[in-house]
Amino acid sequence: MSGRFPRVSVCMPAFNAERTIREALLSVLGPEAVPLEVLVCDDGSRDGTLALVEAMAQADARIRVFKNEANSGISRTRNRLVREARGEYIAWLDADDLALPGRLAAQMAFLDAHPEVVLVGGGIEFFADSDGQIIERRSYAGDDASLRRQIFRFSPVSQGAAMVRRQALLAAGGYDEGLAQAEDLDLSFRLGRTGHFANLPQMVLRCRVHAGSVSHGRMRENIRCTLRVRAKAVREYGYRMRMPDRMALVATRLALVLPTGLVRRVFVVLRRMLSGGRRG
Repeated sequence: MSGRFPRVSVCMPAFNAERTIREALLSVLGPEAVPLEVLVCDDGSRDGTLALVEAMAQADARIRVFKNEANSGISRTRNRLVREARGEYIAWLDADDLALPGRLAAQMAFLDAHPEVVLVGGGIEFFADSDGQIIERRSYAGDDASLRRQIFRFSPVSQGAAMVRRQALLAAGGYDEGLAQAEDLDLSFRLGRTGHFANLPQMVLRCRVHAGSVSHGRMRENIRCTLRVRAKAVREYGYRMRMPDRMALVATRLALVLPTGLVRRVFVVLRRMLSGGRRG
């Protein structure tokens, strides 16, 4: 790639993120020696998100700001960011999460050294929005074979911690704009046709846990989208379910009729039983 362009495009969808987005941006704009650009697309925020990011962009030319005229949804916003990106690699970062020091350099070096890998993630620290205390450190299986065995149940790489080859993402067709959630799982099935998955052993992301997280208020919508993606994987992508996959499918359907608080507990237990993830 020409030296005129950054190696890494950090892409950040944003919606009503005024309270957290500055900290998120600063987590990738530090002294880390990675040639990068940071793209933020405001998806119709009603707070001061856009004004804050525009002010930061005035002070740092690496920040590029885009705006959807109306709320367009996460998949369409992600696709716009991918189209606008100039980097060889795309690193996703949510507007309320924090990249840990060294994340971008480590992931870029890994992809440079492993041309067969199209998507790489790493471990995640979950922290409480209320007081910043770490709730859990979670690491994931690192090898492609293990991640493919889990793909029907869980995304092989957590999207907020992911770095992906831009050309592979485009070749896979981008994100399904008909999905309000679980768009990362759907994309993973298609990316898996073009290359391998991997996770780094170290923690690469701090993930904020609060009442607005997908895992709480929008849990049921996430479940419905996940069921749609799984059906699509079997019907269109030729995925063959194994017994753990069938168990996960039954549990997911059951979660639709459970109280919201119990749903989260079910998925925590299910992940520990069926995934290769390890608690720190």
